[in-house]
Amino acid sequence: MATPATPRTLLVPSGVRALASLKPSVYLAALDTSVREPASQIAVLRLRTTGAGDESLELAGHWTASSPAPVCVRVRDGKILTCHAQGATVWQAPDGEADGKLTEITKMQLGDDAGCHDAAWGASGDVVLAAAGSRGAALWTLKPDGGGASVAYGPTAGSAVAAPCAAACFAEGDIGGGNVFWAAHGTDVGLFDPRRDEKLGPALLLARAHAPGCSVTTVSSPGTSSAAATTLVSAGSDGYIRYWDARVPSDAGGAAGARTSSPVVELSAHAPHSVSRIVRHGDHASLWASCGSDGRACLFHLPNLAAGTSSSSSSSSSSSGEPCYASACHDDACVGVCWDVASEGAGWGWLSASADGLVVRHHVSRKVKYDVLL
Repeated sequence: MATPATPRTLLVPSGVRALASLKPSVYLAALDTSVREPASQIAVLRLRTTGAGDESLELAGHWTASSPAPVCVRVRDGKILTCHAQGATVWQAPDGEADGKLTEITKMQLGDDAGCHDAAWGASGDVVLAAAGSRGAALWTLKPDGGGASVAYGPTAGSAVAAPCAAACFAEGDIGGGNVFWAAHGTDVGLFDPRRDEKLGPALLLARAHAPGCSVTTVSSPGTSSAAATTLVSAGSDGYIRYWDARVPSDAGGAAGARTSSPVVELSAHAPHSVSRIVRHGDHASLWASCGSDGRACLFHLPNLAAGTSSSSSSSSSSSGEPCYASACHDDACVGVCWDVASEGAGWGWLSASADGLVVRHHVSRKVKYDVLL
């Protein structure tokens, strides 16, 4: 494993709950304000680079949102999607990066007792998926007039589950052109197809994806081919990161596509601590960044995920289960990671943030970069 270089850091005035890249060298950090506050704040961070190549993170401003503090932030085509205790909201960002207010475009209320735990954009940018508590997940289609229409899907486990629907994402490969998506409840992860009768449950179920008594904390689609609708990366409070391929029969001998609980790849860099987030690089499907309650930020080079296989020969690969880079840079739980938005000279850096407000910038090493490109 490579020795971490000295990362650039910034301490924001409040704890961070989520991170996102807005545009090249500009990032958003949702701040941990009180749930009783009628408004929340998102810090705008800018990366400054000198002619000598030195970098520094700066706090450029604060944007105020008329909603409870977000637990996730997603950006698509200049619009900002947040989810919070009352549901999910799509915002228009103010001009520039200085202090300002987010303008509400539309929102989806999920009920006072639901609580929204995650949200994701659809491939087209006019569809949103929100994952709530025991109510399950809702697919939300944005209308030209700013309204929305939703379809609810119950818990993926087929019975009432006390654990919240803690993670959700769109599968980037379509099944017959539909907006299929993954959603998690407790230890189970289901693949849903909106054209399927919701009473039938998920089209595919990964049962007991993580240890009993734990929960799935985040899911992500490899999104590298038409197989994306049958492949998934999940992470859980048991500290494990797992890559699933539903086309591979389970150890129990189940047929391909049947319910399965046998991961193709398993990583334990954060175990026994909970994994908070794992995020794929936008341009290089073999690069994954993760963070956890152990305060560590990790980088994995997984060419097997990009190729859709379970073996790898790359010298910097993480097939052994160890990250190719790990930094114990946070004294508190690390709650979010995000990649740079790719631009000329960028795209190889990423940020991590912790509950105590520390934001750290990391770089992909030259060795790993060469292995990815060659």
